[in-house]
Amino acid sequence: MVTIEQKLEDYFIIANNHIDMINKAIKYIKPYYPFDSNFREEIKDDNLLFALDSLVFRFAKLQDWLGQKIFKTFLSYEEYPVEELNFFEMLKTLEKESILNIDLWSIFRNIRNELAHDYPDYGEIANNLNFIIENCDNLILIAKKIEQEFIKLKKIKNETNK
Repeated sequence: MVTIEQKLEDYFIIANNHIDMINKAIKYIKPYYPFDSNFREEIKDDNLLFALDSLVFRFAKLQDWLGQKIFKTFLSYEEYPVEELNFFEMLKTLEKESILNIDLWSIFRNIRNELAHDYPDYGEIANNLNFIIENCDNLILIAKKIEQEFIKLKKIKNETNK
């Protein structure tokens, strides 16, 4: 049977894959940044479009992965009664542990949802892309903080079980 610890280790491998792809996309995109409402007509580089698609996709996947898999599993590993907590209560608990900021998490959610739909308002799309580029480090930091907390807790649990 797979333990919670093994699940989290596997989940962090996937999260780090998303982070690696985000960083590669950002590196490619940076010379073209910032974007404005004319960005779609001005882009002549198909690789830039692929990088933008990759950035949006991986940003959304990382956020979903954190919210759907890692948060609940991590809190369960910390022995919180996760079955009794709704998602907002989990976020509040993670905020108390200085892992995330609920307001920023909500903004990420809204941006992710807006970019998931095909709207013809390129000004809004450009603003959302710029926001992601400016703030993706904050999403990555959430993933890294929770992973660091997991590593610390795992070490303590392993030393206690010796």
